Amino acid sequence: MRLRPFATQQGAYEECKTNEGNFAGACKDFKIDAALEAKMIQLFVNLISGLLLAALVWRNGRARLPRNSKAVRYFKIAGALLLGAQVAIYALFGFGEIFGGDWSGAGHLLQALIVTALAVLAWLRPREGGLALLIGVAAFLLSFAIGGSLPPVSVLSASIVIIAVPQALAGLCFWQASRSR
Repeated sequence: MRLRPFATQQGAYEECKTNEGNFAGACKDFKIDAALEAKMIQLFVNLISGLLLAALVWRNGRARLPRNSKAVRYFKIAGALLLGAQVAIYALFGFGEIFGGDWSGAGHLLQALIVTALAVLAWLRPREGGLALLIGVAAFLLSFAIGGSLPPVSVLSASIVIIAVPQALAGLCFWQASRSR
């Protein structure tokens, strides 16, 4: 995967679209590489923020939230369900690819494992967990603009729906749970 300035990357994609008959294989690789870059950036940001969150939980323990508050419980459950849906999609992709003979599906299972760990840690520390989830989404979205990887709208919208939306909503739910009384 080559990182190029945004204008160069966009120009290369436009050239690829106009000459698709001549460079069909290269165009396909270009579209896949752009989406893969963003997913890998998001994976590493989630991993790093998860490790920092784990260190915080290890050192300071659980957050002290009101135990009898229904709002806290409902926001935490909503966040966990949203991340659970994202984990289910990753697991579906991962096992589908592995059972289909493509061992690269293990990468989706790694993503599912990291999101599951983030969900558990966000449950224990909702404020910091919500912030970690929102940072992961911001890195994912910024990777398209700053990294110069702008895939076609169909790939972009599917990536946002599968990766960014559930994680952003879960981050907001956990953040709100930490503010509820």
